[in-house]
Amino acid sequence: MKKKFFIIDTSAILSGKPINLTDATIITSPGVSDELNPGGRDYRRFELLKETGLTILMPSRDAINTVKQTAQKTGDDR
Repeated sequence: MKKKFFIIDTSAILSGKPINLTDATIITSPGVSDELNPGGRDYRRFELLKETGLTILMPSRDAINTVKQTAQKTGDDR
């Protein structure tokens, strides 16, 4: 069975919806914590996710460029 990977952004944390770390590897970038209010409910949820397996990775320059190019093509860069 293939391992699943999901990349999440701040909106996934803010949504309040459950994030299941047992069925897949969940990855986010370090900047997510900058968008959360320290001590707030969402920040505490983010900290709990980190403690229970959330992976935090810095994207490579190539990955950032690929995302930007794709966003431009789909109109999601606005």
